Order: sequence, then structure tokens, then C-alpha cells
Amino acid sequence: MKKLNTIFFILFTAIAVAQNSPLTKFEIGQRLYLPMLINSSWTCVSEYLEPPAWVYIYYNLGDTIINSKNYVKIGKANIDMEDKHASYDNRIELFREEVSTRRIYRYLQYNQTEQLEYDFSLRVGDTLPVYGNYVLKKISTTVNLGRARREFLFVGDEYMMGTAPYAYLTRDSLVWIEGIGNCLEPFNSTLHQSAQWGRQVICVKREDETIYDYGTFGGLRGDQHFTCSNINQLADSLLGTSNESIAASKGYVVPSVTTSTIKLIGLEAVQNVTIYNLNGQMVLQCMTTEIDVSALSAGVYVVQAQTAGGNILQSKFIKQ
Repeated sequence: MKKLNTIFFILFTAIAVAQNSPLTKFEIGQRLYLPMLINSSWTCVSEYLEPPAWVYIYYNLGDTIINSKNYVKIGKANIDMEDKHASYDNRIELFREEVSTRRIYRYLQYNQTEQLEYDFSLRVGDTLPVYGNYVLKKISTTVNLGRARREFLFVGDEYMMGTAPYAYLTRDSLVWIEGIGNCLEPFNSTLHQSAQWGRQVICVKREDETIYDYGTFGGLRGDQHFTCSNINQLADSLLGTSNESIAASKGYVVPSVTTSTIKLIGLEAVQNVTIYNLNGQMVLQCMTTEIDVSALSAGVYVVQAQTAGGNILQSKFIKQ
């Protein structure tokens, strides 16, 4: 009887912890994988020992379909922290995510082929998809803003650093964070930290919600410390919304994770709404801003809405 009481106590405790967890049911049920490309922006700081320091902001610009595959368009803005000058990068990168296989692919526009960028199904002992000399040494769990994410630590070959008599053996390393990407720069999976400069993803947003906050970063030169808050304020003041190819749409989908309905917020009169799966197949079409998606299978979907004024909203949501 004591043994049975112990078992019941453990089960009850586990249920209570799960119910009081800050994670959503989706994250609890799918803890083995959190998608990355449903995020709306990534802010990364690069601080060299010599000026200037730079801030790079990557934007989710919506979706496009190539060869019946759905790709996310990623744009980039650059901020020179020395003279407080901001500019947009004209280059657009294309990525797609296979949630079922936990892989993210980059579309190489110069030769119209795909390259595997991230593989979150790797196991300890496996090598990086692109650079085979980096070995996955450890998979751990980190919690940031109430979300549990897996961290993948890769370690490179040992090599000699410096010159005699101060030479020493060292190894380069890099870290992937599930749902975020490389902790140094989200759309460069093989970038590793250098002794000459520091780089860090400090802020990730999904619509208006901050889902990842590194905290305070910087100070290599002793004169600048970067946070999610002060960088976003600076970016808003320098970039504004004048560049229509980068500026986020005022419309968005709520909630981002649902079992039944979604709403399109902040749009004028909607003429047409189409929902696609990640294979580019149309699964639902309507003309309303409140949409019943309860009949859809569990997965990630793309919403494309056209308004009477000709504006087009593209966003994603997760159906549980």
C-alpha cells in the first residue's frame, strides 16, 4: 500500500507542476521541438574590440512558394552604433522549416537549390550538416521567459592559438538554440565565436511579444551595454516604417497557437483570406476576419489576407 501511495503522490505532483507551468500546452506536448520561422524578428549585436559596434535586425517578411514549397522571406537592417546610422540590406534570404523532421533549409538563389541549414534532430556525436569538423557534444535545456528550449553545443577540432611562448591549444564552439537558431546570428548556423569580437542574439519577437531576451550584452570596449529594450527603442527611432519592403504589417493573427479559431487584427475590410499548409496547398478560403480552423489537422499554417485597399497580410499560426 505504501508503494501505491508513493506512486499516486508522484503522479499527482507531476500533474500539478504541468498545470502550473508557464509553458503552453503546445510547448509541453511538443517539447522536443519549437519552430523557429514563425518568429517575426531577431536582433543581434556584433561588438568588435575596435569601433564600430553593429546591430543587425532580421525580419520575417512573409512567405513565398517556390517549386510547391513554402519559404519564409528574411530581410535585414543594419545599425552602425558609432554614428547611429541605419540602413536596409537589399538582399532577401529564403528559408523553409520542416517541423516534422526538425530541419530548416536555405534556398540558394544563385543556383536554385536547397542547403540544409539547421538539423535539430541531431544526436550527441553527430557532425554539423555543413562543417563536418564540428561535433555535437551536448544537448541541454535552458529556460528563457518561461519557455524551455533545447541547446545544442558543437565543438570543433583542437588547434594552436597565439605564438610562443604564449601559444596554447583551444577549440572553437558554437551553440544552437531551438526556436532561435545560432545564438550568435540566427541565419548563419555555422558562425562561431572569435576571440577578437563578440556577437550575440539578444532579442527575438513573435508579433509584438518578446519570446527570447538574452539580458545585457556588450562592454568589450567598456562603453556600450545592449539590452533588448534599448536596442528596440533605437531601432524604432532610426528605422521607423518608411521602407515598405521591411516594415511589418499592422495586421496580425491571434492567437499564434489555437485549437479552434483565429482572428485577423488591425486590418481594414478584408476581401479574401486563404490558408495554406507548409507544402503550399490551399486548405481553407473565406472572407471573414474570424476564422474557424478546428477542422484543420495539427500543424503550422500560413494565412494570406488581401484587403479592399490592396494590402496583403501574410502570417503563421499553429493548429494544435
